[in-house]
Amino acid sequence: MVIEKITPLRKKGHRVSFGERSIEITGRTLKDFGLGAGDDLTEETLEEILRADASSRAWDKALSLIAFQARTSREVADRLRQLSYGEETVQGVLDKLVGEGLLDDEAYALEYISGAIERSGRMKILHHLRNKGISQEIIDGLKIEEKTATARRELGKKFGDRMDFSRQEDWVRGARFLAQRGFAYETIKKALGRGEDDFFGEG
Repeated sequence: MVIEKITPLRKKGHRVSFGERSIEITGRTLKDFGLGAGDDLTEETLEEILRADASSRAWDKALSLIAFQARTSREVADRLRQLSYGEETVQGVLDKLVGEGLLDDEAYALEYISGAIERSGRMKILHHLRNKGISQEIIDGLKIEEKTATARRELGKKFGDRMDFSRQEDWVRGARFLAQRGFAYETIKKALGRGEDDFFGEG
């Protein structure tokens, strides 16, 4: 099929017309393939152009996603799939991002932990990382040490001086709050100064 004309679009890109048929591609793709009016393209070449253009667009979108916020591989992949990019294109972009050092799930996890450990417990942190698609292999290699001081600080921010955790009802409120923040039972017990055995008998 012969290219009849190439028309610049108001937004980025160009429309390449073949009679009644036309495609829209980026300027990068146009330049990479050296396309011009009068070129005769086979269907195979056209498919190659469209694949390359999809990869180019997906790459640009991925870069915009990670430009101002750390992302995981799953987040980038999910967003590209939502934009209807195929699996081959998505995986190619992910591989390139990783190869360029622009996408690193382990680095994301470590950075998140460094901030979250000052306000949350281990279980909540792990829940967040799993939801973001961090692999179990990476999670197994992470060192997440809860801080009793953090749990006490969060209690203070939530309740101030209103609670007496030697009282059963206040202890329950404090324990429930810390559990919701993902703290382990041992940390909760240390932060509150006592455990459930001090209040609840067997049975």
